[in-house]
Amino acid sequence: GETLEALKTSGFGLYDDKFGFSNKPVVWQEAAGAWNYDATWDSENNEWVYGTLTHYWSRALEGNVNLYAYAPYDDASISVTSGILSFTQPNSGDNTTVDLLWAHRENVTSSTSSLTFSHALAKVSLASFTNEMNNDITLTGVSIKGTFYQKGTLPLNGSDWAERTNNATEKTITRSYSTLILKDDTKTLSGFFYLIPQEDVVLTFTLSYQELGESKSVEVTKTQTFEKGKNYQLSITLGERHRVVIE
Repeated sequence: GETLEALKTSGFGLYDDKFGFSNKPVVWQEAAGAWNYDATWDSENNEWVYGTLTHYWSRALEGNVNLYAYAPYDDASISVTSGILSFTQPNSGDNTTVDLLWAHRENVTSSTSSLTFSHALAKVSLASFTNEMNNDITLTGVSIKGTFYQKGTLPLNGSDWAERTNNATEKTITRSYSTLILKDDTKTLSGFFYLIPQEDVVLTFTLSYQELGESKSVEVTKTQTFEKGKNYQLSITLGERHRVVIE
């Protein structure tokens, strides 16, 4: 599915509580059709170099093992200690479009084990834009300002995020459009972003558009809670009562 293909593209970081795997990169080797546990990143050529080392585990000698993983692989802003993931959103670039996945498998007893990845963040999709005004308009941009968490910790046993207090920073997320012309109809928007889950965040939406050759903008404020692993659809309506619906 979509998550598997994303993992093949980004790789994932692997931790354990027995063999010393600490942010071990696991990447998909297309030629071999298998995951490679012995890869190193060649920054000069911007590619993975695949090794041939194989890791073996003897339950009889070493007992059960707990496995923890996250994706995409990142050796700068993510770490895992005793099964707790610490995550900090990068300050450069449009990091709001990067998903964060997590997985864990406890008390592994077999010689092989699978990992099921889940979404750690809340996804907000720009779903639709409706024109209820008398004239044709062209949507040119949507900006969303709020005070968002920038870092936190996530226990990889299915628990909720923690240690997010005093880490909130005001930030504006923008999406631009050039040819989205609306008459008295509804059109699908493109774009999405991810947020660290949080409660009762006050969002200020600035909707920029052109009507009869004149540039205009309107602000709409909404309070919203974002939960881990959920996908929120954002619908915007311009009319007698400008409104934003998130569901």
